[in-house]
Amino acid sequence: MIRIDLIWAMAGFLGIGMVLVFAFWMFYNFTEEKTPGGIVEQCPYCTYIFLNDRLDNAVQCPRCRSLVTLPGRGQGILKPKDSGEAA
Repeated sequence: MIRIDLIWAMAGFLGIGMVLVFAFWMFYNFTEEKTPGGIVEQCPYCTYIFLNDRLDNAVQCPRCRSLVTLPGRGQGILKPKDSGEAA
């Protein structure tokens, strides 16, 4: 039978545990994360920060449900229909 001192047994047990925790930490921190795409927006009314994955000029805030218009998004996706009459 192998004789081992109690201190060395505890040190080995804790050392192996720490190595395993470090290995799991390395695995979860350095693997490629699959984050949802989108642009980070902030509601001017309730200051809630959310991800916007739509290309509309205005989105609804998830918290306060107010309509948030987004600057720099062009003239809009929905344009008025042409009536077909010449001016």
